[in-house]
Amino acid sequence: MILQVSLSVVLLIGAGLFVRNVQKIWAVSPGFNSERVLLASFNLYPLGYPEDKALRFYVDLIEAGLHSKEAEKQRFFALANRLSESTDSNERQQIKKELARMTFGE
Repeated sequence: MILQVSLSVVLLIGAGLFVRNVQKIWAVSPGFNSERVLLASFNLYPLGYPEDKALRFYVDLIEAGLHSKEAEKQRFFALANRLSESTDSNERQQIKKELARMTFGE
């Protein structure tokens, strides 16, 4: 009986610590704007794709994402350059809005 109570107390304390740590983890910022994020999962094997073609699909998808991020980065720096060279206040305001949207989202 004493062993069961002792084990129950230890398990309750462990569960409490676990719940507290999970709450802390959820409160940590991931370092990016996680709103309006789409997560997709592709399992091509049940559709009859051979392993080499399925892996090629995944590689192509990742490379397309990397190229897209690189293009977005180049666009950002081009806008920043235009902002530093622009003398028109309306154009500067538009560029600032676009840079803010690219940085912080809508």
